[in-house]
Amino acid sequence: MLLALRALHREFGHIQEVIVQNFRAKPNTRMADAPEPTFEDHLWTVAVARVILGAAANIQAPPNLSAGGVGANTRHTSFQISTTCQICSKASGGQP
Repeated sequence: MLLALRALHREFGHIQEVIVQNFRAKPNTRMADAPEPTFEDHLWTVAVARVILGAAANIQAPPNLSAGGVGANTRHTSFQISTTCQICSKASGGQP
């Protein structure tokens, strides 16, 4: 996923930031019994994002998205992308 984001940004220059959001197992979902990642997994994921996306990339890893601590799993980490339209210069953040 990070390599794809880097390629898209290199081609279009529209990614403003990447938010590394940890995976949390939730009841009554298909992944309810999946193990939650460790703090070290989260640190690794953020560090790899920095290496792949470069020093100029804005990378966020908000700790408030974790109950009882920060965690992320490279297999289950989701990335939220805020973009700016090059034509209209309005932030979209996934909104229409």
